[in-house]
This record gives sequence, structure tokens and C-alpha cells, in this order.
Amino acid sequence: MTVDIVTPERLVFSGPASQVQLPGWEGQFCALEAHELNLALLRGGVVKAADQHLVVGRGFAEITGDKATILVDHCEAAGTVSATDAQAQYAEAEADIAGTAFGTSERQQAIEKMELAQARMAQ
Repeated sequence: MTVDIVTPERLVFSGPASQVQLPGWEGQFCALEAHELNLALLRGGVVKAADQHLVVGRGFAEITGDKATILVDHCEAAGTVSATDAQAQYAEAEADIAGTAFGTSERQQAIEKMELAQARMAQ
């Protein structure tokens, strides 16, 4: 299958892969070649396709039998941020969450920041 990973700024990755692992809203899932048509909501996490490991923000994945198109708000190569920096980002996000009210945009931004920090620490 062909995997395309796109942010608002650019096409980050385009290439062949026999499978792609994605951070779905309900947890990690894998799409293989000849996968049924699927549209999935993605959380911040790690996408693995071919030899690529990419930390992504929230977005969507459209999967057809021969193509996976992944649209995300952020994408970086895994390992770009050090574990120490990722831990500091996680602690900062945790403090931001504790200091904001439920349902606010500030809290949502802090949760998204935490998702990216977790993905960065996992690599």
C-alpha cells in the first residue's frame, strides 16, 4: 500500500509499506494491504510505516485497499526531542491540565501537548 502523511504545511512522508500502525482514538491499530475502507480519528502518538517512526498530533486516517492517507496537525521524526525534554514537556502539560477547568480550550490544548510528550517519551 502507499502511505501518505500530510500536515497543513507539507507532505511529510509518501512511500510504500506493507502495513501502517496508527494511534487511534481507542488505541493503536494496524492497517494492512487490502484493508477495508476505513476512516479513523487519531490521537497524538506514533505512526509506524515501512522504516519510518513518526510522532504525530491529532488528525484523521483514510484507509482504502491500496492507500493510507494520514492527515495530522503535527509530525516529526521520532527521536527528534530528547527523553529529558519530553519528560519536561509532560510535566508542564500535567501542570497545565491541573490548572484548567474541564471543557476549556486551554485544557484541551494541554491534553494534546501531553499526548505528544508521551509519544516522544515512548521513542
